[in-house]
Amino acid sequence: MAVSSEAPSANPAVEAQAVPGASATDDQDHAGPSSKAVEMNDLSNPGAEASSSAQASSSKSAEQKKSTEQTLHPHPPDLNRSETAELALGPDGQPAPSTDPSSPALKITLMLTTGARHAYTISQKYLASRKVTAKDANGNFDPREMSGYKLKELIWTDWRSEWEARPRDPSSIRLIIMGRMIDDKVALKDLPFSLPNTNVVHMTVKPADLLDDEAEAGAKSGGKGSIRAHNAGEEGGSGCRCVIL
Repeated sequence: MAVSSEAPSANPAVEAQAVPGASATDDQDHAGPSSKAVEMNDLSNPGAEASSSAQASSSKSAEQKKSTEQTLHPHPPDLNRSETAELALGPDGQPAPSTDPSSPALKITLMLTTGARHAYTISQKYLASRKVTAKDANGNFDPREMSGYKLKELIWTDWRSEWEARPRDPSSIRLIIMGRMIDDKVALKDLPFSLPNTNVVHMTVKPADLLDDEAEAGAKSGGKGSIRAHNAGEEGGSGCRCVIL
């Protein structure tokens, strides 16, 4: 009997089934580590998505609350220098603007020789815009701590265009309250200024020739006195010279 030397042929069906199975197993064994890490993270942090959603909701709620507060309590816009001056020293006949009741303000009615009456409100906000401080011994705001010269300087700085020509310096301004001249070196608290009431202050401007006479007299007397001279030759008679030493 003859023996065949050929090996038995493999079953094609078995081979066909083995190859796909091996391929699937290889795919599972060689899966990337990144995909496994993602799956592990998803399993270990089940509340990550819920936390992100809660944060977004909280942020939206905060924005809505801020918008509501701005609508109910709008922040007043900052005023520039000219706008602040307009509110502090208004046009003729315009009433004084309202001020913060929690902070004292010096209210003045500035009367000119033309009959014009200007409301002048010296508030803490106004002085802050002019870089002026006015505090009492306890550190509380009090505009009456200013000197007479500082008041003149503020008026001179915010001189209104419809007035006469602005004098050359604040000392040229004359201010009178209740018959008393406001001296440059005297504090307003030493004069009859009242915080609760409106104070009537009369304002005039010294004539230019008088200023020249005062400057000349100051130079001659070493700054110790003032003189108002009348030229005898121009008036055709004897003159009068008054010297205050």
